[in-house]
Amino acid sequence: MLSVIGSMYDFVDSRWLAPHLKAVKTLWLCGSSLSWCMDVSVFPTAINLQVMKLYQLKFGCQKHLVVAMQLLQKCPNLCELRIIADEVEYIFGNHFHGKDDKEAASRLLEDPDSGFVIQELKMLNTIKIESFSEFPLEMLFMKMLLSKSPTLESCYCEVSRYDCL
Repeated sequence: MLSVIGSMYDFVDSRWLAPHLKAVKTLWLCGSSLSWCMDVSVFPTAINLQVMKLYQLKFGCQKHLVVAMQLLQKCPNLCELRIIADEVEYIFGNHFHGKDDKEAASRLLEDPDSGFVIQELKMLNTIKIESFSEFPLEMLFMKMLLSKSPTLESCYCEVSRYDCL
């Protein structure tokens, strides 16, 4: 198990993380490690990775979505995906990110010609998303996950407690 829940100066060097992915069965990453310096293209295929947990994922941030989708590409044997969305976005009504960033994230998820296609996640049988708010970007991400998960057995979405604000 490899857990990067908090990182010094919000910095996780991809070159440090990459060599460990072949051996890891469970990977936990926090939102700050999904941006800035994370270059998933240097990662090997995480052949043994079965469980991935992403904390503080910002659906309104294009970089977070790109890294999350690239990670999914590198995990052909992923069985369980757990996402805990960043509730800060919901407290501020999902206006935390700029309009351009949200539009780019939306295009990434909506446009089949964006050049970014996720392979089928043939082993993924469980998806759990906490702090789900049903904003359009989350719905698009969920639609993409469901369409790429032919063996899905369980899907759980916990609605954000800030959804009523």
